Formats: sequence, structure tokens, C-alpha cells
Amino acid sequence: MQHVLRRVVHLLSFAALCAATSVAIAQTDDQFRAKLVGEWKETRYVDCEEHRQRMLLRSNGTFEVAGFIGACNALSSFVWRGTWKVVASKFIYTTTYSQPPELYAKGVSFEDQILKVDDESWEMLEQSTGNKSIAFRLK
Repeated sequence: MQHVLRRVVHLLSFAALCAATSVAIAQTDDQFRAKLVGEWKETRYVDCEEHRQRMLLRSNGTFEVAGFIGACNALSSFVWRGTWKVVASKFIYTTTYSQPPELYAKGVSFEDQILKVDDESWEMLEQSTGNKSIAFRLK
């Protein structure tokens, strides 16, 4: 009986530790916003394309993304600008400029579910592809 009681106490302690840890890890939208400001690099895969990009997220709610798309032995560059915000743990971004213009239509918004943001990385679930992507902090 003492063995069973000791095991129950250990399990309850473990459960309490897990609950405390998950609360400590949970972040508010304001905390996500503060952590996201800066420069990031990311490689995304969309079908047979590879998108290598650098993203600058400014504290004033604007962003700029520049990079290259490699597909079918061709390489093209792009620049994309817009506004961003965090609402309900979603990274919401809207295009205000795109070169080439057909890459991202002006006024189109996307929402990616933020999974985690820390000092080195940012994980999200992309709305457009359903894929998990990870960006790494440059600055």
C-alpha cells in the first residue's frame, strides 16, 4: 500500500510540474509580438519549389521579405512588403507591395498559427500550405 501511495504522490508531483511548465511556456500576443521583432531567415518548401528568404519584422508593424525561389532549375528573386500583427496566437500579415507583383497580390492577408517563438527560432503552421515551418533569428 505504501508503494502505491508513493507512486501516486510521484505522479501528482509530475503532473503539477508539467502544468507549471506549460503555463510558463504559454505566451500572450504581446509577448509573441515583442519576440518576433527582428530579422529572421527561413527556407520553405512549396510543392517542388524552394523559397529561401530573409524576413525583417519591424516594431511598427511593417515587414519586408527578400529572397529566392528555386524551381525546375530556375532561380528568381523576390521582394515582398506589408503589415503584420499577432491576434489569438496567429501571425497575420497583409501584402502592400510585391516584386514581381503577381507573386503576392496587394491587399491579400495570410494567417499562420504561431507554435513557438524564442530567442533563436520561430515555429509556425502555415495557412497557405498546412506545413510546419521554422525560421531562425539573425538579429
